[in-house]
Parts: sequence; C-alpha cells; structure tokens
Amino acid sequence: MQYGGASSPSSLASIKPKERVTTEQKQCIFEFVMDNPEIITHNSTLEREKVLWELLTMKLNRLTPVKSIDAWKLFLQRWQKSSRSNDENNLKGIDIKLKKYLLLLDPTFNGTRKTQTIKEINTELKQVIDQKNKLILKKESNTMKIIKLEKQIQEIKNENKMIQTNIQQLTKQKTLLNIKKTKLGV
Repeated sequence: MQYGGASSPSSLASIKPKERVTTEQKQCIFEFVMDNPEIITHNSTLEREKVLWELLTMKLNRLTPVKSIDAWKLFLQRWQKSSRSNDENNLKGIDIKLKKYLLLLDPTFNGTRKTQTIKEINTELKQVIDQKNKLILKKESNTMKIIKLEKQIQEIKNENKMIQTNIQQLTKQKTLLNIKKTKLGV
C-alpha cells in the first residue's frame, strides 16, 4: 500500500464486492416479519425487538451472505422503502408480498400519508370535540330517560303492591261472605 491514501492493485483485489441478499433470505425475513410484525411496527419493548433481531440475524446468517444485525436492519428499511416507492408492476414475487403485507399493517404505507396544516388539524380537532360533546349530551339525555323510566318502574311496582293488597283484602272479603252465606244456609 502506498502512502497518501492510494491503494495498490493487489490490495484492491482483496476487497470483496457486497454480496446481494438472496431470495431465500428475503423469504425468511418476510415469514419472520409476518410472525413477528412488531419488528417493523415497533409495538413492543426494546428488549423484545433486540431478541427478535438477534433471532432473525441468526436465521439469515445460516444462509449467505452473512451480515450484522445493523446491516440486516438497514436492509429491511431499504427493502420497505423500495417496496413503498415502486409500483407493483416493477416488483417481483416476494417484493410484492412484502408490499401487500405492509399495506395490511399500515394502509398509509404506500406513500399516501397526507401531511396536514395546523389549520386542517385544528378543524379536524374541532370536529372531534363537537362530536364528543354531542355524544356526551346524548349519553346524559339517555341517563335522564333511564332515571325517569326507573321512577315509572318504581311507581308501577308500588301500584302492583297496592293491587296485590286489594286482591288479598277482596279475597278475605269473598271468603267471609261465602262463610256468611253457608251459615244462612243458602
């Protein structure tokens, strides 16, 4: 090697060109992501993600090329970005599967995520607050109806008790009249 940063032809020959990820490795990543979506959605703890990446890297490195965890993470990020930015007509087999799966996880994945202005967010927020307030009023109205109905039910129960008491009194009166009737011999 020469000084000044220049390399000799013999040292360049020892540098390996980057090996491409195989379809088999992509399939392995895809299946792993389907079984463990939190590896890309990040809906788990950092410890869990670390364990998942270690496991995935171990599986992938059984095949060649061998890469570090960080290199595999970078590959997956680039693969996702490539799937997002390319039309399905320009993708092949496993790439299409990844794009469709990512769309299932996040419908805005394909780049249709719209950025909103503060004014639009405030307008949407006002609509949400208005809708919430309407629902609160409806709930309070329903609660009042329930209270009224419970009062009516209690009044009906009380009325039924009075009716039952009257029935018992009339039954006693009937019994007494029947006794008087039999005493008179009729």
